[in-house]
Amino acid sequence: MADPKHSDTDLALALLTDGFQRLDEGAAAVVDGLSTAELLWRPDADANHLAWLVWHLARQQDEQLAALGDIASAWTAQEWSGRFALPYPKHASGYGMSSGDVGAFRLRCGLGPAGDRGSPPHLGAR
Repeated sequence: MADPKHSDTDLALALLTDGFQRLDEGAAAVVDGLSTAELLWRPDADANHLAWLVWHLARQQDEQLAALGDIASAWTAQEWSGRFALPYPKHASGYGMSSGDVGAFRLRCGLGPAGDRGSPPHLGAR
């Protein structure tokens, strides 16, 4: 029998919150201190590098939460696609991309607030 103190909605929200927090915490812990070369390293030509994987996971999370909330994704609504200036269509999320698409991914500094052009991108920033 279901716990009357917790609705199915509460349990689903707790599960989603836990899962999505793991990306933010886990990804930052994995990439912290890595050089650009290390973030973009691919063990072979068909492998995805860490920078692309973190972007892809974050994009998927953003799109999934936007769909659940029936709102626009932060990537498009807050112009993150322009800030990253990736060589992909504005709504790209990594799904179905080729090895060549992954290889075209580039990191750049200056993704913070206007005027803060020297700071590196931060995975935990909201």
